[in-house]
Amino acid sequence: MNCFFPLKTKQHLLACSGKPFRALFLAATLLVITSNTNAQNTANITVTAFINFNVDSNSFDSTTRQAVTLFGCNKIISVGGTNGYTWNTPNQVLPGIPFGWQTDTVNGKIKKYYVSKYYIASPPVLGGKIDNPKTLYDIGLVTPDEFVLKGEKPAQLVYLNYNVLEPMYIKYFNVKFDDSFKGRNQDIIPFKVECTDFPWTDKKDLVGAKGASGIGSLDKNSKMPQRLFLPYYTKMKSGATGADTTVYLDCKVTILNDILLNNKVYFKVNGKRKRCCKKYVTSINLRDFKDEDVTITLHCKKRKHRRPCGCDELQERKKHR
Repeated sequence: MNCFFPLKTKQHLLACSGKPFRALFLAATLLVITSNTNAQNTANITVTAFINFNVDSNSFDSTTRQAVTLFGCNKIISVGGTNGYTWNTPNQVLPGIPFGWQTDTVNGKIKKYYVSKYYIASPPVLGGKIDNPKTLYDIGLVTPDEFVLKGEKPAQLVYLNYNVLEPMYIKYFNVKFDDSFKGRNQDIIPFKVECTDFPWTDKKDLVGAKGASGIGSLDKNSKMPQRLFLPYYTKMKSGATGADTTVYLDCKVTILNDILLNNKVYFKVNGKRKRCCKKYVTSINLRDFKDEDVTITLHCKKRKHRRPCGCDELQERKKHR
């Protein structure tokens, strides 16, 4: 299940340092950019990996090339537009994926970090206009939606299936970034959505299957409204006078702090200690707010201690033994 709406751009990689993300558009290979401001990223990529995308069909028979974005420690790789992936086509290979130890230089201080863990997002296919409440969304599955690269020259198989989950309607929640983001240079916020009761289609002998997850992101600098969304469907009541029932899915959203090198980001709902035991939390359940016109607030804190597990070789090895 995927909640990400990437820019319609060519293939590019963003190296995330102490300054805002910047895009470098590429023709054939992926490169790491270097900021020309006070803070810069010197990635020194010596080992790269491959991703082999295998793309199935979608519920709305769309022929528009499908965009994909990878989120790693201090890295964002986006492929879209005319360089996106073709439906019903296996073995579409993306080379040049950064892997291994990198260095980040911020304000004269050198910070080393390790890149091996990636999350993958791919946007929904829409059956209508994005802001039409009657539009159905084919949210799709990316399998796996997270992985850890291993080996001397790693390769990872990834499958995009947009014909296995039931199309859904969407309830949007506005998102705002509070004043804590000033000076933090944390512009992109990746997150994971896990819906325990997301219904699969009944074809292919998967009758009664439920549950899906997906990756998304928020962009503080985007001119587009930043929103989270909660999938739902309508269930017809029996009888001629019975009204349809709206069923909202049980969806938890978790911020992916394990790949944010310099900061940690939290949810703060309306700035209140509401429905949680802490003022700031890294996960919320969107169904808790299904009946409210609520704004989801994000809060940023500087990371003071060791590298997060998604940026550290030893921690990732222990986690995935």
